[in-house]
Amino acid sequence: MSDPKKVEFARGLIRQMSGNSSFSSATSALSNLTMAIGELEQAYHEARAARQVAKAKTQMRKAASSALDGMVKQLARIVELSVGSDLGKLKASGFDVRSGRTSVGRLEAPEHLKVEITGTAGEVRLRWKNVRGASTYLVQRSTNPEEASSWAQAAASTRSKAILTDQPRGARLWFRICAVGAAGMGPWSSAVERFIP
Repeated sequence: MSDPKKVEFARGLIRQMSGNSSFSSATSALSNLTMAIGELEQAYHEARAARQVAKAKTQMRKAASSALDGMVKQLARIVELSVGSDLGKLKASGFDVRSGRTSVGRLEAPEHLKVEITGTAGEVRLRWKNVRGASTYLVQRSTNPEEASSWAQAAASTRSKAILTDQPRGARLWFRICAVGAAGMGPWSSAVERFIP
């Protein structure tokens, strides 16, 4: 029960019992209840006001942080134009030299491929561990994994999961994944077998 609901409920109790001869022994308790209602209401309103102040101050902090970022970037641009390729002058400014991007290299085979039957007829859900440097994943399926020509494209996904629908029911299928990125196409994962009910 929220605090306003508690207050409303307690006030209802006071209305029902005050002046009722059946509850004459509750007079002191009702008086204490009235004070407790007042204390909770005051604390509730003060907390609410404090949250509003905190929200406004958080917005002010974000705006000030963004403004500082902008000024530092502006100063960095001035330093960049002033020092050119002289690393000594750059270090004297207090700014660091940005390290170059490292090449991802050859992509790894996706690991931990899980193939789950979802309960919807002909539907399977595939999940696997994300591969660093991958922008896309290719999903293949086969009825005979030993035969290279039996593997067929089933889906492509930009995330490390996919849902395949309309899979042949009553069939035993094998699934595998490979990662594709700037470095090209990586090796296929180990095949996972599932019977499609």
